[in-house]
Amino acid sequence: RPAVAALAEGDPGPRRDAARDALARLAVPPTSRLELRLLGPVELLESGAPVQSKDWRRERVRSLLAYLALNGTVSRGQVADDLWPGLDVEAQSRNLRVTLTYLLRVLEPGRGKRDASFFVRQHGNNVSLHAGGWLTVDVWDFDAACERAAQEDRRGASAAALGHALRAVELWRGEPTDLASDPWAVSPVEQRRVRFAATATRAGELVLARGDPDRAQDLAE
Repeated sequence: RPAVAALAEGDPGPRRDAARDALARLAVPPTSRLELRLLGPVELLESGAPVQSKDWRRERVRSLLAYLALNGTVSRGQVADDLWPGLDVEAQSRNLRVTLTYLLRVLEPGRGKRDASFFVRQHGNNVSLHAGGWLTVDVWDFDAACERAAQEDRRGASAAALGHALRAVELWRGEPTDLASDPWAVSPVEQRRVRFAATATRAGELVLARGDPDRAQDLAE
C-alpha cells in the first residue's frame, strides 16, 4: 500500500490515476474496535473507552453518525435535507461535506487523505454506515434481539424468546434524549420506544410464568 500511495502522489499520468482510483476504492480495516450507543445518551467508545476526539464534541457530527446508523443506505441529498432543513441545497451540501470530513476524522483518525473510508461507504449518490466486524451499534443489536425474541415466541420456544428479550432490555440504557431535538429522529426513536415496551412486557409475562414475580416487577417498572 505505501508503494501505491507514493504513485498516487507522483507525476501526472495513467499510473497516478490508477493508484488514486485504487486508494479511493480499497478501504483499510481500522486497528481498533468502535461501539456506538444510541439507546440512551449518544456515546462512541474505542476499545471500551470514550472517544476523545475534539470533533466528536460537535453536535452535527454526532447527529450524522446517529442518522447513518438509524437509516441505513440513504442519498446524500436526503441526509443533508434532514440534518439542515432550513438551508438551501448548496448550503446543505457544503455542511454535509464538512461534517462528513469531521466524522471520518473521528472514526478513522489514521486514514490517509486519499484512502477510502472503511466505516462510511459512498456509492454514487448514496452513503451508508459499514460495520465490517469493527463497529457495533446497540440499536442494531437491539432490533435483532427483539426480532429473534418475537420469532421464537411465535414458534412456542418461550425459553429462547425470553433470552433474546432480556438481551434487548439490557441494551436499553434510558431515553435517547440526545436525539430528541432532531425532527428526523422522532420516528425511529419512537419506533424503538414502542418495541422496547412490547419486548419488556412480554419478557415480564414469561418471567412471571416461571414463578419470578420480583424480576417481572423490575421489567414492568
